[in-house]
Amino acid sequence: MKKIVQKIRVKSEKLDKKEDKAKIENLYRTGLSYYRNGEYKNALIFFDIAAECEHKDAQYVLGVMYMHGKGVPRNNETALGWYMKAAENGSVNARRNIGVCYRDGIGTEQSYREALVWFTRAAENGDIDSQFSTAVLYNIGYPDEIQQDYKMAYLWFKIAAENDHVQAQYALGLLYHEGHGVPQDYTKALTWFTRVADRDKTGGAYNNIGHMYEKGLGVNKDYKKAMGFYLKASYKGNSMANDNIGQLFENGLGVLPDDAEAVEYYKQSAEKGNRNGQLHLGIMYLNGRPIFDVDKAIHWFQKAQEAGHPDAKTYLNQAKKARSTHHLFTKFQRDREDSVTLSKEEFEELRKQYQLAQEKAEQAERETREKEEKMVILLAQLEIQKSQMQSIIDMACDSDDCISLISSKNDPSIKTRSSSLLLMEDAMSIEKPSTPNELIKASNEANQDYLDYHTYPALDTLTTAVIHKPNEKDVVL
Repeated sequence: MKKIVQKIRVKSEKLDKKEDKAKIENLYRTGLSYYRNGEYKNALIFFDIAAECEHKDAQYVLGVMYMHGKGVPRNNETALGWYMKAAENGSVNARRNIGVCYRDGIGTEQSYREALVWFTRAAENGDIDSQFSTAVLYNIGYPDEIQQDYKMAYLWFKIAAENDHVQAQYALGLLYHEGHGVPQDYTKALTWFTRVADRDKTGGAYNNIGHMYEKGLGVNKDYKKAMGFYLKASYKGNSMANDNIGQLFENGLGVLPDDAEAVEYYKQSAEKGNRNGQLHLGIMYLNGRPIFDVDKAIHWFQKAQEAGHPDAKTYLNQAKKARSTHHLFTKFQRDREDSVTLSKEEFEELRKQYQLAQEKAEQAERETREKEEKMVILLAQLEIQKSQMQSIIDMACDSDDCISLISSKNDPSIKTRSSSLLLMEDAMSIEKPSTPNELIKASNEANQDYLDYHTYPALDTLTTAVIHKPNEKDVVL
């Protein structure tokens, strides 16, 4: 074999690349025959000779062999080098693979800009996969490299879709559904989803059709049809469809309400990493539908939070709070560990008690906040009243002659008023009373004494003016 290869190499050196194309093609086809039979080392010999004669397909296949380690040690840099040579000689497949290398950082630094250049070159030469890849790059957009452009994405998706590219047809449905790059059109979206549904391995098209029937988008709302399409998507392993089926069972839409079925489909969705399924499963466990399990609820809320669900943190905090007051369910958990099952009535009674305890705790928390707010308002009012009483005391103290005159007549009411004034002064000397009752009592007692006292009109007028909030003119007088 070695002698034969050596003779072939010698003869190949004498070949004219233009005039001996048929002989070079035969070398390539011989290598291809070995390749298809899995004899990669023999295939490598003939591909290598043909590649040296600038055979673009041989150069391309050499790149594939080095990239996947077939007959040679895997070497991505060498693979990219052969792709480059093949691309220079017009290989469309090589141009597509160079785009893949730049997009994924294989054998070179990752560069979405360079990937777009090579995918576009291949797409313009009719490569359907490259047409789709070009559309995807425009549809996503990458900061500092590719500006997001839904119109260009639509253009390339449409070209690929018309060439019967399944994923491109599905993507067109999404663009029409969301109105990206084209006016929103649910009818056209449904058309593309329907066209691709049977061949879509992900089940996404069936799921989207189900969603449109559930919400009445471009069609009459029909929960039963929605369920049918969701089930078709579920059979293909679509996690979003499993979550949607769970919601229909939970809410009794198109089917009888069934918490057990809802949990089963939420679980299927959650275990496949769907963050909506994880959140909904946690909510079911937290609400005891059909089984209360706060630990499982916390587990799935944490999973949903890790997956980036915006509502997961709120529910996680609620679940942790519920676990802290979980003593009402200790018996239930102990019985379950002992393989003793509570009756449905017993469980419902425990669940009601737990919910009632939660409601009471929340009510107590609200009442505490209200009391704190009222105390703030009351303290502010007391400060105002304190200022008013200080004015009364100051003006009353200026009437020492009057008080002395009445005291000489042994008027018992004077003693009462004097003690009231002293009590007011004592209360006002407290900057932050432990309770407001002392200050309020002093204020009311003093005000009543002043209102009952008519011997000295000046004092009575002053007190009445303060109580009735006089205007500026009254205060001056």
